[in-house]
Amino acid sequence: MRAPSHGPPPLPPYGQLFIIGIWVESVLYGINIVVFTAVVVILLRRYQAGKSSARLLLATSTVLFLLSTAYVSISCRELLEAYVWGPPGGANLYFADASQHYTGVKLSLALVNIFIQDVILIWRMWVVYNNKWTIIILPILGEIGHVAAGISSIHSILLCKSTVSGPAVPSLVVYWGLDFVINIGVTGCIIHKLWSAGRTVKGFIITRDTHHPYLSVIFIIVESGGILAMATLITLCLYLSRNPAAAPAIDSVVQFATLTPLLIVVRVAFGLQRGVSVNETTAVSYSVELTQASPAS
Repeated sequence: MRAPSHGPPPLPPYGQLFIIGIWVESVLYGINIVVFTAVVVILLRRYQAGKSSARLLLATSTVLFLLSTAYVSISCRELLEAYVWGPPGGANLYFADASQHYTGVKLSLALVNIFIQDVILIWRMWVVYNNKWTIIILPILGEIGHVAAGISSIHSILLCKSTVSGPAVPSLVVYWGLDFVINIGVTGCIIHKLWSAGRTVKGFIITRDTHHPYLSVIFIIVESGGILAMATLITLCLYLSRNPAAAPAIDSVVQFATLTPLLIVVRVAFGLQRGVSVNETTAVSYSVELTQASPAS
């Protein structure tokens, strides 16, 4: 009778999971290339038309795209080291140990990428609330804690030589949790402001049988911003459940963090929201500008 083996448990198929994860990341990066090209054309035209916000959005969009490009390039390097330059059959061990490859660099790029996306979101909230600094104090404090948790997470992973299947890093849980809360909270505040302002405009300008004047803008914010929030929540749940798919899922979150602000610019410009024409989008955008300029808002 064979004695039971007490050796270490077999590693999950990290090699297969990372191939799938990096493939999804590459597909999303291809989408980002197309959307970023459209954003550059849109914002250059707006800048030439004298729109002051176009320069800021163009600069932040370019930085986000460059960060996502660097991230996907490092992912390609990882595949080469794991499957081409490494020993045969060593991909699982390569990806299991976070200290042996480019996890620190990728997490640093992800931290900067998501930070910029959050700053853009908070800036939109600041604009919608008529440049009131008091309204964004709490999101700014939350973002400071978010960045601090991210830096602590990177330090813990590299210092402790954490593995994907090892114990959860508390600061990393705080990092992803704060990112989800900030995205949901700030987006909800923007939607609330637009909905309240739309009801005021509807009562004075729009007839009763018409739709909410800012409904299309609200759809854009919910649908585009919900992509990143959902991806963040899924990644956090995978990590808390110690699912081995959590690590490759982060690669896709970074691309979503780039795609979300770019997608909002494109959809507002081309009127690609649900059931609304380009002319209606232009009218809504114009009415938003009037509302922001009015004392009632």
